[in-house]
Amino acid sequence: MLRRFSVPLLVALMAAGFGGGALGGDPALELTASTDAPDVSARVVKLGNPYAARFASRDRFYARNIWDLQAFSGRVYIGGGNSSNLGPAVSPGAIDVWSYSPARDSFTKDFTVDEEQVDRYKIYDGKLYIPGHDPRESWSLGNFYRKDLTGWKKFRTIPYGIHTYDLEWHGGYMFAATGTQYGGEVSRSSDLGRTWKRFHLSWERAYTLFKLGGKLYVSSFGTQVHRYAGGTFTPVSAASFFPGATLSGSVLVVRPVNFLNQLVYIAGKNVNDHQWVPRGLFRAPAYGSSRRIAPPSGRTYDLRVANGKLYALVNTKVAADKYIVSVRSTTDLVTWTEVFRFTRGAFARSFEYLNGNFYFGLGSEPGFVSPITGDILRVNASAYQ
Repeated sequence: MLRRFSVPLLVALMAAGFGGGALGGDPALELTASTDAPDVSARVVKLGNPYAARFASRDRFYARNIWDLQAFSGRVYIGGGNSSNLGPAVSPGAIDVWSYSPARDSFTKDFTVDEEQVDRYKIYDGKLYIPGHDPRESWSLGNFYRKDLTGWKKFRTIPYGIHTYDLEWHGGYMFAATGTQYGGEVSRSSDLGRTWKRFHLSWERAYTLFKLGGKLYVSSFGTQVHRYAGGTFTPVSAASFFPGATLSGSVLVVRPVNFLNQLVYIAGKNVNDHQWVPRGLFRAPAYGSSRRIAPPSGRTYDLRVANGKLYALVNTKVAADKYIVSVRSTTDLVTWTEVFRFTRGAFARSFEYLNGNFYFGLGSEPGFVSPITGDILRVNASAYQ
């Protein structure tokens, strides 16, 4: 039987230190959450570690971090590497794009990007894209990559794209969020990325593009948000996206998804150059109406929408080398059900859902890099249903 905490008890747990990621303040929680769920630890299938051979020595384990998993055309695409100049595993070289085929139960090296990290995948119009997170080329141009029926193709066209962190499509245009030698910019293309028009935002790098209320926004380092309207970008209140938060340093909108006509996203605290750690889960039905929502413990690292549900990937650290990895779901953004949990020696940084099965990519933080960083795991539907 599923046990559910009441909202007052959840608030008490948060105050007692079980919140695992509050940004500050004492925001009112607006959910209940189950605490009992199948422990599937004994039924987790380890599929492999595609970056293990490339990054075999302990000082290179960090480059095995699985920053993103993305289902596309019946396969699960995997993003690894390390773009941080602060270490560990500085300058890992050009990163291979791996994918896993459930039908063949095998990994394939699809492509190699001229980047030091594959940070995220995007899908648009039936094609798979990779923003050029950290090119190993001159600062004059940045990259993006696209896979269609003919295979992968590199586009080296983005002006001064030292870092292209994100891609988005809106109003007939393609947009790229970039960090350039001139600061944070968004570039806009009307011809699928062949040519671009630049919009300078500030001296802080532009990181995440997202849509809310029919408008396009961009979240930048330095806790800044700009909105695209009237053919240009103008600053709006970043604090409104993180109500009740202590906005020290850089806080970013990360892992945004649209669910029930609302934007749901993680507050990501910028760490280790241009990476992040989670500091809370939020929703916004419209600009200026963001509210915190959060599972009762642990840190939410990833979000997925499938089968009319929003799934959250939550990690709870119980020892230096022990984490409880939990998948939780909601249909209304109020009540959460814990679908299943398992224990591993590293946390799951990313997850994906395909044909009823869940896939997980393990990660580490610089302070403790687990030897199982980069493991790809699967929990079959039969294990938790």
